[in-house]
Amino acid sequence: MPRDDELPDELGLIFILFRSMHGWTQGELAEAIGTAPSVISEYENGTRRPSRRAIVRAAKAAGVAVERIDQILPALRSLREIMGAHRHKHPVDPYEAAAEKLSRGLEPLAHAAVKSIRPAELAGRYAPPRVEDREQARGLWERLERYEPETRRLLVEEGEEYRNWALCELLCDKSLEESTDRALELAELAVFIAERIPGENAWRSRVQGYAWAHVGDARRRRGDPLGAREAFSRFRQLWRPAGEVHRALLDEMRVLAWESPQA
Repeated sequence: MPRDDELPDELGLIFILFRSMHGWTQGELAEAIGTAPSVISEYENGTRRPSRRAIVRAAKAAGVAVERIDQILPALRSLREIMGAHRHKHPVDPYEAAAEKLSRGLEPLAHAAVKSIRPAELAGRYAPPRVEDREQARGLWERLERYEPETRRLLVEEGEEYRNWALCELLCDKSLEESTDRALELAELAVFIAERIPGENAWRSRVQGYAWAHVGDARRRRGDPLGAREAFSRFRQLWRPAGEVHRALLDEMRVLAWESPQA
């Protein structure tokens, strides 16, 4: 058993970090990885040492790439040292100290730990859109699909890797496979992503227009002609001509065929 004055080590803190990313309770994380809430509690307070397998399961449940684990742990180790120095001056419960610093972002190192989750290739530069991006988009959707719509939007808001034109395109395609409410939900998430993708303004506008066309189609199939007209109006405002490379990345014939009856 740890001494009363010991703080959770970085292996315990990483579970707190994963929970803080989604506002989960210990029970919710336990359910996500198939264990008991008491086990998560023991991991976090240091009475049980988590296995690598348990950490990987927790990372996957939180939508964190497994390869980022070894980047997060050193930052959490440093955070623990800072917390320990602070605790000698102001004794507080170890769990509460960790949760406060991680969830509120009071320490720069906690912020750095969260930022280290995103792919390194997206951290400092923009890569032009490529056909190969579609492979990455499939993996991103596998991570997003498990969550409720509101949580998906939070992940897109916080994670640069989800601001991906190909993920937007994939969601548009999937909206065609669904009916009514589900189709509209996916198309609106595509718009949410399109509004946040990096790149040149003309390309960003084109992707946004593409997503709005799918919102229009979903609303029309849902029996909302006024909403469909509004969405297609947004499409007309945003859709931009593109060069040969960009034109091949989105199905122009599809959206123009949908939009023409609305003109």
